[in-house]
Amino acid sequence: MYNRRVRRRWLAISILAVIFAAGIAAAWLWWRSTAPRVARLLPEADGYFYVDLATLRHAGAVDQLPPVSEDPGYRDFIEATGFRFERDIDSAAFAIHGPLDFDSAALETLRFSEVLNGNIDRQRATAFLGKIAQQTATYRGREVFYIPSQGRTVRVTFLDDHNVAVSNADSDAPLHTIIDKFSGRTLARSAPMLREFYGEVPVGSLVWMIERVNSAPAERHGTFITAELRRMLVGSTMIASARFIISLKVRIEAIAPTEEKASQIGQNVGAFLQLYGITEQQMRPGGADPDVKAALNSLQVEQAGKRVFVTAEVPVRVLRKLAQSPAGQTQ
Repeated sequence: MYNRRVRRRWLAISILAVIFAAGIAAAWLWWRSTAPRVARLLPEADGYFYVDLATLRHAGAVDQLPPVSEDPGYRDFIEATGFRFERDIDSAAFAIHGPLDFDSAALETLRFSEVLNGNIDRQRATAFLGKIAQQTATYRGREVFYIPSQGRTVRVTFLDDHNVAVSNADSDAPLHTIIDKFSGRTLARSAPMLREFYGEVPVGSLVWMIERVNSAPAERHGTFITAELRRMLVGSTMIASARFIISLKVRIEAIAPTEEKASQIGQNVGAFLQLYGITEQQMRPGGADPDVKAALNSLQVEQAGKRVFVTAEVPVRVLRKLAQSPAGQTQ
C-alpha cells in the first residue's frame, strides 16, 4: 500500500515536471520567434530595421560609433527639448517603405515609419512640435503633428510618455496602423514578413535588418556592391544582424529562391570580398591597417542549401578609429 502511494506521488511529480518543461519550451519558442514590441507595432512594409541602443550603451559600444550628424532642424529640436537620439532612445524599430537597392542615391527616396522607445520629455517635445507643425489632427485620442520636411510630410505622435511614432510615408495609413496596434487590448501581432523571418535573426542580436529584394535594380553609379550581385539578389530575402560581445559580430544571410541561385550569390560575394580586400591593401602605401586587416581576414562566406551566410568579427579598436576619423574611415 505504501509503495503504491509512493509510486503515485512520483508519477504525479513526473507529470508536473513534464508539463513545466513543456511550458518553458513553449515560452522559449514564443520568445524566440517574436520580435521586440516596438517592431511588432510596425505596419506591413518592404523591410524592417531594429536597434537596441540601451544595451549597446551599457556595453560601451555607442561610445565607439561616429557621432550622429546634426542638421539645423535636429539641432533646434535638441535645444528645445534637451533630447538626443543616441543618449535618450532605448530601442528603435523602422519599417522601410520601398525596395532595397544598395545605392546611396536610392536610399534618399525610401520612406520610413518608426517607433522610438526611451526617455523623452513629452511636454517640451509636444510644445516644440506644435510650433513647427503645418497642421494637427487627432486619431484614436492621440494628437498627430504634420511637419513639412524636405518636400515630404513627417507625421509624429506620442503613443504614451515613452513611445513615439514617426512616419514620412505617402499616407496616414502606416501611422494609423501603429496607433491601432498600440491601442489594442491584445498582444500586437507582427507584420507577415517579421513573423516569417524574425526566427532567422541570431539570439542576442542588438541590431538587425530584414529586407526582401523584390525588383531589379536601376543602373546607377556609387552602389555598395557590384551590379551583377545586385541582380542575383533579386527574389532573395536579406537578414543582417550584429551582436556586441567583446567585438562586433556581424552576420548577413541571403535566402535565395533556389540552391543554384544561392551558389551563384555565394561565389559572387566571395569574389567581391576578395577584390575589396586587395583594393584596400593597395590603396594604403604603408600597408593595410592591422585592425582593419584582421576584420577583413575574419570574413567568411558559407552556403547551406538556399541560404548564404557572410560573417565577420569587427574589433572594438576598428569602431574606435571610425569614431575618431572625420571622414568615417580608418587612418
